[in-house]
Amino acid sequence: MTKSAFEKHALSILLKSESQHFSLLTKIYFIIPAMTVNIIGNKTIKFLTEAYYLAVRTTDSSFFFDALYLVLNDPFKTQNSSYENEKIQKVIEAVGRNNFSNTLDIGCGNGLFSSSLLSVSKSVVGIDISSKAVKEAKNKYAGDKRLEFQRADICIFETDRKFDLFFCSEILYYLRPCEIDKTCERIKHLSENESETVFVGRADDEYVNSRLLSHFTLKKKVIVESSFPLYFMQKAKIFRPFGIFIYKYKKTER
Repeated sequence: MTKSAFEKHALSILLKSESQHFSLLTKIYFIIPAMTVNIIGNKTIKFLTEAYYLAVRTTDSSFFFDALYLVLNDPFKTQNSSYENEKIQKVIEAVGRNNFSNTLDIGCGNGLFSSSLLSVSKSVVGIDISSKAVKEAKNKYAGDKRLEFQRADICIFETDRKFDLFFCSEILYYLRPCEIDKTCERIKHLSENESETVFVGRADDEYVNSRLLSHFTLKKKVIVESSFPLYFMQKAKIFRPFGIFIYKYKKTER
């Protein structure tokens, strides 16, 4: 058995186990909502999702996301999702300009959003805590020199490059408040004299936006009414409006 096959086999067993790191979270996020969405409704889904976010914040997130990508391959259904395609389209519209020089895609996953951001930026660096996701992104976009992918934790990410656009789609709510603050400080450190940060998440998010507002100035907010199918029950839809929040930052002279 190859190492890759062994990892998938081991993680498949892990999914069925009572592992404190992974199995319970997977059941909360996928199985329980699938059982309850048509019985109790979206309020229950929201509650379970919040529980899921909280659980991820208290575990080894790199292990968690590596496991997701190994077992489910495309865990967030980005490749063939009308929900994700609509999100990309609305983000590009909301950004409203196409002359950014360098973009940092924080939590880039398999690179789908990173490649789409080339329509507004000359180059994009995608970073993700999951080595499996980064490997997939590198393989998929190996021929495009405008794209670069690295396995990195944004809280301690170092590079000589400076960026004028930062993109965070459906990622910051996995972080603890102190980690969101560290992320904001890294954005400031890695920023050109002026930059914009795009956060995409739940339309009613206060957890992340309250932290971002303590560091940056909100420039624009767009709310999109939308829904997506459950992973294991494609006919069951969850109503989940998403928000596009664009923040601006300008370095002050000392």
